[in-house]
Amino acid sequence: MIRLLQVLASCVVVWVTLSVLSEIACGQQAHRAGGRVGARLPEVLQHRHSRHASVSRRSGGSAQRASGETADSYEETLAPGATQSTPELLPKQASRQSGENDLGCDHCGMSNGCCCYAPGYLLDWRRADLWVGVSSFTGPGNFLTTGASSDGQVEGSFGFQEGFNFGARLPSLLRGQMGSQIGMRFTHTQIDGTAAGTDSRTQAFMTAGLFRRVDYGFQGGLVVDYLHDDWVYQADLVQLRGELSFLFSACHDFGFRFTDSQQTDDVSAVLRGSATPVARRLAALNTYRFFYRYRFSDLGRGLAELSAGFTEDSGGVLGLDLKTPLQGQLGLETKATYVIPSRGAAVPYAEEGWNLGVAIVWTPGRIFGTQRDYYRPLLDVADNGSLLSKLVP
Repeated sequence: MIRLLQVLASCVVVWVTLSVLSEIACGQQAHRAGGRVGARLPEVLQHRHSRHASVSRRSGGSAQRASGETADSYEETLAPGATQSTPELLPKQASRQSGENDLGCDHCGMSNGCCCYAPGYLLDWRRADLWVGVSSFTGPGNFLTTGASSDGQVEGSFGFQEGFNFGARLPSLLRGQMGSQIGMRFTHTQIDGTAAGTDSRTQAFMTAGLFRRVDYGFQGGLVVDYLHDDWVYQADLVQLRGELSFLFSACHDFGFRFTDSQQTDDVSAVLRGSATPVARRLAALNTYRFFYRYRFSDLGRGLAELSAGFTEDSGGVLGLDLKTPLQGQLGLETKATYVIPSRGAAVPYAEEGWNLGVAIVWTPGRIFGTQRDYYRPLLDVADNGSLLSKLVP
């Protein structure tokens, strides 16, 4: 528990420090015009004073433009693959007169218009995902028997989960094109004990990192995942997880996702009816997956993702992720992952792993599943499907 609190405090301190420094840097560059590269819809809005010469040539060069009337006007130029934005979603001229910085509206995706709320929120609920649901999983960490008996074999863990995922912008990185995220997930399983012992099982996942969202082209992110597993043993696992995908349109993208273990933990499990502890060495399983993601509409109201890949042990891994809108700010998320044991495994069922989770998700301050906020978290908080464990010989 102390280790978990130390990791939590460290991640929060780093995340808050980056966010504060970014807001300070944002103030220094607020006098500059937009002009961010063209894969986001708000980024294709250019100030007329930065395009004064070309605008004058196209329009015949009015005296008003030549005299420098540029401070409160915008011109829209669509990026490749982008769609025409609606007037209510465009930055308003009054925002500059009221002192809003040149980074413009964050485009939260609200259907009733643009929500140009003031910058500076480190934990803005309007960029948060909150959920509660059920969770079921198994993996090598569930098989603790020494081989002399099956007392430590637990076929599956079932229980409940809840968590949160926050996003924040980092305007000082790549002129506002980077976002940050931090979140936690808690699972409570084996509530009435198992054949391995009378203890219930509690897991705490933490995810923190950086990402970039776009409307068209390459987007991706890199996060650090941490797991504290408290059961008949206590284990702490760490991995890196990243993804890179290419958006062909507002509804289709294809990408690659990886996980890389950063820590091995030696654990000692005391099983029911046995006075001799069972020693095991656990680590996160390295995986490499390709995925295809389909959004149900241009506004991103729900999505489906299919993934397939392989593990470091030459096994296979399959995945499914469904996010379905229910009503307003509520949605249903369903995740499933299956790890196929490698060929030639001595005990194949001990290397098999699966995860199934269903949760009701609340997105306060925005419609569920909208994609227009580029600082909403890109990667989900780790779970037993994205942070898989293995037994190290």
